[in-house]
Amino acid sequence: MAVAVGIRDYFLANPTLAALIGERFFPHEAAHEAVAPYVVYSLHDFFQVRDLQGNLGKRHWTYELKCCGDSYASALACRDAVKAAIVGTETEDLDGTSCSLFWAQDSEHDSHASAVDKSRFQLSIDLEILER
Repeated sequence: MAVAVGIRDYFLANPTLAALIGERFFPHEAAHEAVAPYVVYSLHDFFQVRDLQGNLGKRHWTYELKCCGDSYASALACRDAVKAAIVGTETEDLDGTSCSLFWAQDSEHDSHASAVDKSRFQLSIDLEILER
């Protein structure tokens, strides 16, 4: 899926986030030995919007972004950098698809910091993408 490739490229092009996580922006899951902080993204929901006549129109994706760190402060800094990269984004080209990105909310899945592998902390947010 072109949008999935575009998401990674979009976030790694942000200098603040790239300085924090380097190239550690993984689809689905990170390797067990991945150095924190890092981000894991996965598709949470997808649908096509229909117009009043029932015709398929623009596509809509929801991705969950898990911001992981070796401490709560590290995970929080990672999450804040991801949110800052989204704020104010009107239209972006995600690998050939013109989209609007917006941060929806802290994810219901991990709204509190939780220990991951007993040495990692994880904070999640939901990323909404609407085809333009």
